[in-house]
Amino acid sequence: MSDPKILGTAAAIIMAYYYMKEKREFDAIRSSFDSQSVELPGPELIRVNAKWSTLIDILEVECKTVHELFMMGVEQSGKRPFLGTRRDGNSPYEWMTYDEAYEKAQYVGSALFELGYRKGDFIGISAVNRPEWVLVDQGAVMYSMVLVPLYVTLGLEGLSHILSQTEISILFSDSVNLKSILDAIQDTEHVQTIITLDKVSDEDILGRANKLGIRILDFMELLEIGKQHNHKKILPVPDDLAVICYTSGTTGRPKGVMLSHKNIAANIECFKNYEYTVTQSDSYISYLPLSHMYERMGEYLMMRGGGRIGFFRGNVKELVSDIECLKPTAFAAVPRVLNVIYDKVMKEVSQSWFKRHLLRLAINAKEREISRGIIRRDSFWDKVVFHKIQKILGGRVNVITSAAAPLSSGVKQFFKCAFSCKVYEGYGQTELTAMSNFTYAMDPSLGHVGPPAPCSRIKLCDVPDMDYYAKDGKGEVCVQGPSVFLGYYKDPEKSSETIDEHGWCHTGDIGKWLPNGTLCIIDRKKHIFKLAQGEYIAPEKVEIVYLSSPFVSQIYVAGNSFQTCTVAIVCPDQDVLVPWAKKNGITGEIEDLCKNETVKKAVLDDLHEKGSSQGLNSLEQVKAIYLTSKGFTIEDDLLTPTLKVKRNKVNEHFAKQIESLYSSLKR
Repeated sequence: MSDPKILGTAAAIIMAYYYMKEKREFDAIRSSFDSQSVELPGPELIRVNAKWSTLIDILEVECKTVHELFMMGVEQSGKRPFLGTRRDGNSPYEWMTYDEAYEKAQYVGSALFELGYRKGDFIGISAVNRPEWVLVDQGAVMYSMVLVPLYVTLGLEGLSHILSQTEISILFSDSVNLKSILDAIQDTEHVQTIITLDKVSDEDILGRANKLGIRILDFMELLEIGKQHNHKKILPVPDDLAVICYTSGTTGRPKGVMLSHKNIAANIECFKNYEYTVTQSDSYISYLPLSHMYERMGEYLMMRGGGRIGFFRGNVKELVSDIECLKPTAFAAVPRVLNVIYDKVMKEVSQSWFKRHLLRLAINAKEREISRGIIRRDSFWDKVVFHKIQKILGGRVNVITSAAAPLSSGVKQFFKCAFSCKVYEGYGQTELTAMSNFTYAMDPSLGHVGPPAPCSRIKLCDVPDMDYYAKDGKGEVCVQGPSVFLGYYKDPEKSSETIDEHGWCHTGDIGKWLPNGTLCIIDRKKHIFKLAQGEYIAPEKVEIVYLSSPFVSQIYVAGNSFQTCTVAIVCPDQDVLVPWAKKNGITGEIEDLCKNETVKKAVLDDLHEKGSSQGLNSLEQVKAIYLTSKGFTIEDDLLTPTLKVKRNKVNEHFAKQIESLYSSLKR
């Protein structure tokens, strides 16, 4: 019989060998991502991607326009599936081929030409994601027309502003959005024709359109017009305007971001330089709004590679069913979506010690593999633990992208491990077409948005008021390159505020360079922040409304991109609160009143009432408050000499209370 000491020593040597082997593999991968950007010579401290020191030259790319992106897909996958839909939850996806889509898109463009629209004319569209959206987009492009997506979620004022500013005379609409469109049209005289993507038989709707002097055509009628009049295409060139994509308008009137074909082509070209290539076997679930450039770029990328795009049925509650049926290989998301999936899994395993322990073991094992550059779905842990989780997204996802707001490191690592796929995180704005930064899937580091994309030069500019300086590697993120937008439509003043004379786009976000050359977004120059679902909030606007409450003396509204709602620190007006409390049978000093749940509820209810009466939407309304008996003062460094709130200081001072408010909302 073998000596146990010898066996133990041998086992230890073998384990040490494999440990050192794994460590060498991990160190090799990590070192390859140690310097992801380089600083160019000069005083501006400009950084570029370490692998591509020169920006993408639009003259050298394969696809220079949106039309050429589409034609790349047609040439590769002409008779293969392209656009897919489901009739109901029991039906499979039915597909339109690339060749069929090309023919119908040309009919759309030819019909628009027949109706009198020419190069540079604006074509509006307001619809949930569906094949017709793509056909209208590509049809307009074939005749060098400009698409203007309309966000119905902007409300009546926002829609009316866009229709008036662009003077759109024709637009496409589905039945879901048609009523809102007609409401907005009442305030403008420009719209003459609406193409309905569904057959409309509602007499009230048709009657309203008739009273407004609007011609209604359905999509099938339009296709027939295009089929009968096969006009010669008028193809765009890279510098032509492709789309006017309006911002959300949360902080004021929506601004029309003008993007050229060159902007879009340069951004798409960047993706070729990452570890992911779309093929004919890839499929993509389309559910994020096509009015956003993030979703549009995802579909353009899939189109360029000849992949399939399956549309959800328009109802988020049915999205899981659509995903299970489609089984996509690529999944684009915002952090809010990924957080919901993560929370669902964690809630389920929290009910069992054994499940929690097993999941932790599985994630640890996967982390070790990923750190060595191994991504697979056939391991022991995939079969035993992760298989059920992977089924949430259909079981075939190879790539997940996250954008529009920061993704927490823990959630990102969970998706890498549990779904055994590449997870990319990007940073950008509509003004940058989609992205200016993108992470590498195999980079083991977390907590950043990657290096500059190959289409971007990035520099950080000093923000003295917030103590951020470029020499310290911190400042406002400014981007230059071929994907920077042309300007805001009919708004030269805001355009010059955003794009300086040297072509630098000032994002308003505060960034910090990390030692490995990646960018971390740490703050916002203007007092605006995004919630986890991607919606912008202007806290000062909310605070002004809430200051109309008699209970409020001072207030600070807090929020960030990892949270789905806002909370507030409230300094109550003691001359109002104390008498109110006494009248309602609540006794105690002001410190006691601030801790009283009945008092807090009364103040919160009054804030909500003031907010509703003055037009705050549900996302702007705070969901929890902390009452403090001590107001913000200059002495505490919470106010400026002119009595303005030092937002970063207040946020630091009440960090624990803000964290506690969010924790209480999750209980």
